[in-house]
Amino acid sequence: MDKKFEVKLHSLFEEILGFSISEEQFYTLNMENSAEWDSLSHVKLIMRLQSDFGFKLSMANLDKCKSVEGIIQLARK
Repeated sequence: MDKKFEVKLHSLFEEILGFSISEEQFYTLNMENSAEWDSLSHVKLIMRLQSDFGFKLSMANLDKCKSVEGIIQLARK
């Protein structure tokens, strides 16, 4: 995984959540600390992770997708 992936992921989050996200905020972002990251946004994110990045997500991995850090960790596998 490279920085290019993280830049694309950052843009995806801004698009789906609908606000500008600083780099510092991006890396600490999760469902608990963002009111905009609700269940509908989460479904949209999961769908786009699968279509845009080719993620193959099992039920066990869905729980890890509740934070940017978790998504980056999954991408490294």
